[in-house]
Amino acid sequence: MDAARAAPCLGLAAPDVTLKANYSIPEIWAVEEDEARARAQASALREAGLRVVLTTGQALAAIPPHAPVQQVSVTEHGVDLLAEGQPVGLTWDTEFVGVYYTPRAGGPKEAPSRVVHEQGATCHAPFFDLYVPGGDVPKRYAALTDLTMFSRLGGPTTLSPAGLVAHFVQFCEERFTAGQVDRRLVNMQVRHWPGPAARRTSQVIRKGFSFASFGLAELLDQLGPDLVGLSHCEFASRLVYLTRRFGEDAGA
Repeated sequence: MDAARAAPCLGLAAPDVTLKANYSIPEIWAVEEDEARARAQASALREAGLRVVLTTGQALAAIPPHAPVQQVSVTEHGVDLLAEGQPVGLTWDTEFVGVYYTPRAGGPKEAPSRVVHEQGATCHAPFFDLYVPGGDVPKRYAALTDLTMFSRLGGPTTLSPAGLVAHFVQFCEERFTAGQVDRRLVNMQVRHWPGPAARRTSQVIRKGFSFASFGLAELLDQLGPDLVGLSHCEFASRLVYLTRRFGEDAGA
């Protein structure tokens, strides 16, 4: 990766580009309203050795909140889910993108602002998002530590709720032939949106469209009310899905 070559494309200094490139969690690096300019910028970044995916704001806005899964049952033909009371069948050749999230254990934690209500997934416990093709908008289901019951997965019988979710993730990796499981959100350091006081006094120093930055807050507000105040793990899960969904098409 040639940070000096990529830096002008992003309006950053080369050391800042290096930091972004080494961050394992997907971020929005640039926003462009003109498609031709966006494609040219993406091409320049790829030529500098960066892996980028080009997608639309509409694709981000269209991703639904995840439907909690109450029951996972293994059958001869695949896995049956019971999500919000509705049965969902996944055969062994079902194409999906699975996003496995776990919060970072130990270390300093950034406390959420008491005046900022964050939408979407809560980030205090692991979850496994399953994005399943469903026309223009994917179906999205989530195995959760405090809700999902598992049947006939095999393995140890003394696993904790978090251990059961982790075992289900491994099970999906091994058994589904066309599924993609992404672990970039494992051991993720969660950040939170700053409160109004920090915004008024310009205390937030995060640049560009990094999480909890002014730029990202303004962008999500423009894209739609359902994106305002998304929790960090919720937002990251959606970006992981988009990189998987559009990355191969873009050659990234």
